[in-house]
Amino acid sequence: MKNRGFTLIELLVVIAIITLLMGILLPALAKARAAAVQVKDATQLTQVYKAMATFARQFNGVFPKPGLINTIGTEPGVGAEQMALNHSGPMYSACIAQNFFTPAIVVSPSEPNGRILAKNDYNQEAYRPINDVYWDTTFQTVLNTLCHTSYAHSPLTGQRGQQNWRDNLDSEWTMFSNRGVENGVLTSTVYEASLTLQIHGGRKQWVGNICYADGHVNVEDSFRIEGINFLNSASAITPDNIFDEQTIAQSGGGGRGSGYDRWLVIYTIANPNGQNLNGLQWD
Repeated sequence: MKNRGFTLIELLVVIAIITLLMGILLPALAKARAAAVQVKDATQLTQVYKAMATFARQFNGVFPKPGLINTIGTEPGVGAEQMALNHSGPMYSACIAQNFFTPAIVVSPSEPNGRILAKNDYNQEAYRPINDVYWDTTFQTVLNTLCHTSYAHSPLTGQRGQQNWRDNLDSEWTMFSNRGVENGVLTSTVYEASLTLQIHGGRKQWVGNICYADGHVNVEDSFRIEGINFLNSASAITPDNIFDEQTIAQSGGGGRGSGYDRWLVIYTIANPNGQNLNGLQWD
């Protein structure tokens, strides 16, 4: 008896069926992978928050402020707050130096910016309080050259730094997040050109993880989160754009970074006055 093989038509039918199945399965697999990455990203934000809360127990409830860790003067634990150190790089680096988390934790698994890399060569031996050195100063936060973190955070300056950069368990105060569009701009040309849309949302809509001051993490697809408001200067309830500074301090200091509404950002410069910041980083 002759062995009967596939005819050309039968083979083409099999190939067509396989192609059809792949067309159905691949998008589903891609979505499943994206969902898994988003969950891992949320877990990392939770780890950052828990590390900050653990640190706060040693500092009267205050989250890590580099200026309080490395105070003015050279004697460990003595001296006034060194306000100019209170920006993103020293803050994250100080936590890594004391082993609250590893460099990989502050880089999102879905990071689309090729210049943002985990600092795997972090120098743990740099931490020498007796020599007035409290972290590896080569930890960078400049997104267009080299950056070692993906995550925006509530500022350490102004009213936010005084009232909210602490373990206050406020379920409506945003503490850490995936980065957003520059200044929370919603015009199509700026919004759709932002690399941050590719973190979780694709090329047309931003989607990100937001970690709140009580430690819970939500997935959001808007900069103005339902139920998150602030009182403006006229005491009117106003929707809060979490990537836009919509207020400045009502008294003293003034200027960028001194306000009181929610604002999530990476920044490289803190003014010695403790109120203002600059060097904003977005994409």
